[in-house]
Amino acid sequence: MSELICAKCNTHSPEHALYCQQCGQPLVCKHCRAPLPPTARFCMECGQSIPERSNSEPSYVGIASTTPPGYNRLKIHETLDTREVDLLLSNDAVKDIRDVIPLLVDKRPSPRFTRSMGNQMQQADLVEVTPEAPPAQPQLPAASLPPLTSPEGIWAIFQEHEGKFIQEKQDLKAAHKKDYIIRLAHLYLCARHQHGEEKVPCDDVFKILDEAGVKDTRRSLYISKSGIRVDENKTFRITLDVRNRAQKYLAQALDPNLPEGWLPGTELRSANNHTKKTTKKPSEDTIVAAWVSHDTTKELIRTIPHKTIDTMTVQNKALFALYCFSKLGVATETQLSQICQYLYKAFQIQVLSTSLPGPLGKAVDKKPALATFRKGSGYRITDSGVTHIEQLLQPSK
Repeated sequence: MSELICAKCNTHSPEHALYCQQCGQPLVCKHCRAPLPPTARFCMECGQSIPERSNSEPSYVGIASTTPPGYNRLKIHETLDTREVDLLLSNDAVKDIRDVIPLLVDKRPSPRFTRSMGNQMQQADLVEVTPEAPPAQPQLPAASLPPLTSPEGIWAIFQEHEGKFIQEKQDLKAAHKKDYIIRLAHLYLCARHQHGEEKVPCDDVFKILDEAGVKDTRRSLYISKSGIRVDENKTFRITLDVRNRAQKYLAQALDPNLPEGWLPGTELRSANNHTKKTTKKPSEDTIVAAWVSHDTTKELIRTIPHKTIDTMTVQNKALFALYCFSKLGVATETQLSQICQYLYKAFQIQVLSTSLPGPLGKAVDKKPALATFRKGSGYRITDSGVTHIEQLLQPSK
């Protein structure tokens, strides 16, 4: 006499049975007697609903009680944009791939779930079953996997201001300049993906790299070799692999236990992890980028209304930039181009460098002087200038 085998618990039932005698799982459709998969809510043959399931939430295969002797079963269920893995492994196969299984789980595409291996998994079912035979059989090794960083954590790296993305956190835990370019490109694409964009113009990525001070003639090659795809319209495609790598870089960048990485305009890190002094003077873009990303600048952006700065005279705007430099601890004079770049990149205030010599010259000549000038070096605010700007920043009563 033939028997029916329950797909959920592998228990054998007589061929006339409608339900499993062990777990109560429906075995066949009561209308046409077609076999039923364990998660089916409707019969695939006649379309009849399964009353035991149609009014409940979708169920997934849990921990089965038995498998064929000498075998182990691994099942991983994921979401719509992920994959489902169902493996029935012999004992010998377990020995061969026991080191691969944790990697298989670790590379799950979806970053939204917390992972843990053992008797249960959250949002994903891992089925690990001991054989029915009495002798002990080798089991899949448990692995302790760290949770993924939430995609929303990308806003610790970037700030969005009027549709423009500004890099907030400069340390990405990169090993060197090439690594920094790759990490920043991935993280920027991740930020754009959070806004629902699947493709990003190449020029936008290169612009964020320029603002970070990592210009390099080979950066297109670095990015393409890292796995980021570019199409015929010169846009970068945000694939699943790109999002996975971005999540890895994000987790490392936000990990306080990792040592500081390479930063634009600072010491270079050699292959043996020793540092060496850069022989090239940091560019002006790199210097200004460091000022813009400084914590003091972020605090000034947060506390000073944009309108307050925007309504200042050209002279006061320049003095305000010099005031910010003094708060940042800049110990040297600064150039007109640095003043203009800083005002625009930090506060979105546009001032032409050609409009500054006259107003700043009057600030230098004023009694008492609001700023000083040293030929060949640039401008610096005085104590009187600091007092003047702080009075302008006081809220009107």
